[in-house]
Amino acid sequence: MDERDKDLTHLFVTDLDEIPLPPRGEWRRPEGRETIAMRTSRYLLTAGAIVAVLAIALIVGFQLRDRSTTAANPSPSPTRLVTSVPNIVPPSPTANPNVTPTPAVSASQALLSDRFGFLLQISGGFAIRSETGTTIGQLVGFAPSVSPDGRQVAYWQGSGPGNELRLVDPAKPNDQRTLLKLPATERGGGGILWSPDGAALVLPIWSADSFEGIDGGPKIAWLRMLNVSTGSLRDVAKLTSGRVLVPVAWDLGLSVIGAAETGAGGFMSMYDVIPVNANSALQIERQDVQGRVIGVQGSPDGKRVLGIWMDENTVHIWPTAIFGAAYPVGKGGTLTGARWRPGSDQVWWAVSNEVGWFIPQTSSSAVMYGAAGPVTIGPFRPDGSALVMVATTGATRSTVLVDATSINTVEALGPEPIAASVVLR
Repeated sequence: MDERDKDLTHLFVTDLDEIPLPPRGEWRRPEGRETIAMRTSRYLLTAGAIVAVLAIALIVGFQLRDRSTTAANPSPSPTRLVTSVPNIVPPSPTANPNVTPTPAVSASQALLSDRFGFLLQISGGFAIRSETGTTIGQLVGFAPSVSPDGRQVAYWQGSGPGNELRLVDPAKPNDQRTLLKLPATERGGGGILWSPDGAALVLPIWSADSFEGIDGGPKIAWLRMLNVSTGSLRDVAKLTSGRVLVPVAWDLGLSVIGAAETGAGGFMSMYDVIPVNANSALQIERQDVQGRVIGVQGSPDGKRVLGIWMDENTVHIWPTAIFGAAYPVGKGGTLTGARWRPGSDQVWWAVSNEVGWFIPQTSSSAVMYGAAGPVTIGPFRPDGSALVMVATTGATRSTVLVDATSINTVEALGPEPIAASVVLR
């Protein structure tokens, strides 16, 4: 057993927006759908906390199984068992005669790669480490945002007014570039958004002056668009209500940005559609959000947004430009997280003790992994080939990296909180 295997009993902190959801009743499936229930709705979304997407994972006691459900009466596929992680319990052949164990796969050889790495949260910033355990360097700052290809990281250095926006290749952490230096009257906020083509950034920026009172909030909140290669910067949105703006999706085809307005407590109170037009005045189409929505994030192509509707225990998906077209997707169980898989149309979700995927507006879905306790998910590798998962049994939380293309590999990870996955070569 190597050191990573010994770390299975350690806590692995995940995405800041991956808040465990209380059971708020059963999800209802319309007749004729076996695993995915989709219905068009005019509901307003109900919960909020947006921030990027960090790590989450699996547990000792994993059962691996693949149950494709694209047909009305699916049959379980053979399960590939992985025994390189301690205490994985194979399913009983007598309990399910359709499950056929196959030889164990060496997770270290089959999955972990020095081509990919993690940003690990440490005091004052982040350590960069390859999946195979090599430490590359450190970043001092906060709110890292990884480019779509995984080869650049934008982050704020310094947490107070006048901080700097830095850009770095995670494989060369000592070779950094300052993209922007804010004046002493402004400070950078969390939730930096890359354009899908990696050419530009949308930056949340707040005034240093705040309103008084328990709700507080900056007197001015901006979204500014920064061209990474030329350094050109311009305002695209502005609020003076004490709320902050968090960009979540950028549809380049329609030239619109989707953003969440958040106030005290971090819950989304408004969803905003912001036209990106250099020749017009600032415009915001604001829509009320009633209730609590969490885990809001844009699809890799920027054309759609998902959020977790806590009061309904469902995922809602809508076009970036049309919040009113949101529709819910759910199935029985307690939803603990959902996120887009890079390079595909899949949405992966954790429901009770299972992790699987579905494709929006279709009946295609599959259960990929099961655990002995509740599971949370993310982040994915930038190419979508693997993801981090965390599972909980009692007071024990365990973290693993799993194959997202099949179910034949699981590898134990260490205890450090994972902020993101990056490409190192």
